[in-house]
Order: sequence, then C-alpha cells, then structure tokens
Amino acid sequence: MSEDFITRLRILVDECADGVYSRFGKIIHVSATTMQRYLEDRAQPGYDIVRRICLTCGVTPNWLLFGWEPKYGAQNKSAPEAIRIVDLAGAGEVMASDFVTVPILGESAWEAVEKGLTLIGPNTMEGFTIAPAVLGGRLCACRAKDESMSPEIIPGDLLLINLGRIEPQKMAGKLVLTQVAPSQMAVRRLLRNYLFSNDPHRFPPLPVGKRRIVGIVAQIRRDSEKPVKAASLEN
Repeated sequence: MSEDFITRLRILVDECADGVYSRFGKIIHVSATTMQRYLEDRAQPGYDIVRRICLTCGVTPNWLLFGWEPKYGAQNKSAPEAIRIVDLAGAGEVMASDFVTVPILGESAWEAVEKGLTLIGPNTMEGFTIAPAVLGGRLCACRAKDESMSPEIIPGDLLLINLGRIEPQKMAGKLVLTQVAPSQMAVRRLLRNYLFSNDPHRFPPLPVGKRRIVGIVAQIRRDSEKPVKAASLEN
C-alpha cells in the first residue's frame, strides 16, 4: 500500500473521527486492531472496505486510492445527470442515480491471484468506472489486451465482469474471463467444457479442467460507442 494512500486515510480519520482510529474503525465496521494495521501498512483493505470508507466519508475512490480530484462526490452520482446508458438487463434506460462504482483491474491483479492474494484491492486497481446497478452481482472491469475475440472484443475494450457465483454448467455459450496461462487472464466462450476464442488458429481451444473462471462478461465498452451486451451462443 502506498504512503500516499495511508496519508489520505489518516486525513479521513481526522475529518470523520477526530483523529481517533478506533472510532473510525467502528464507523466502517472494522476492529481497532485492523484499522491500526491499515494505518501502519501491515495490512491492506479490500475493495469492500475501500467502498465502505468512500460511502461513509463521501469521497471518491479515485481520490482515496490515487489522489485524483475531485475528492468529494456521492458514489452513485459519479456520472452526469444527462448521461443515459443502455440497460443490459432489459429494463430500458437508467439514470446516473442508478449507477454503481466499479473497480478497473490492472495486470497486477492476475499476479495477485497466482499468489493467493485478494483480486480486488488498492494494489491491483488502475482506476474506477461506473456501471448500471441493474447488472447486479459483484462487478469489476478490465481491459482487453489481445485479438483473440475480435471483432466481438478488440484490444482496449473495457469489459465489465460479473463476479457472481460461478456455475459452469449454467454458463454454456457465454463469454467468460478465465485463466489462459500463469498470471494471464483472457476472455473466451465457454462451450462443452472447452474455452473457445474467435480465432482458433492463433488461439486454440482450451479445456476448462481446473482453470480459474473469474466471471461472466456482462458488458463490452468501446470508445465512441454505446455499451453492448455480451452475446451468448446456444450450447
């Protein structure tokens, strides 16, 4: 955890709990011992705790984690009121008040997974985006890196991943974020216990086996385009 993060956390302890870390811990529902470990860089809060701190103190996750302005802003007001976005669950358009904050994972997230560490934490995120609350589940986002699913997904696309309960037998035909090599994740389509790319010559099918499936691709975002729902194929 960076010293800058700890400095900003101490600022919030001063502002929200008169500088008493045990009191701040009660506010965000963690023990005084855990709070002390955060402030002494002996432990790092997971995404759920970071989100709780932001909601409690009214600060933005980008400010707390990275020092990016603005500092203050209600979490469900991250998008301008004029923004409209296609609701992928089929309920029509949603307003900014129906958005949630979603962490964008960096490449270090997959290295953390290999080491048995937390997937979503201050050291694995490169920023935040917003998503319709109706997508449900626990969401994260990541950037597509290769052309294995082109033209459906191209490098640079932002992918929203639903980290809900993984049940492969119910995910046939869906796009999933999965492990393709040590410390490397990619999107593949799950069919009949195999993971398929859109370019089987360059990216051959992989057996599911014991590969880690992180979640289902819920939304694909591309610059200057409306978000689109990840397509499914019949099994």
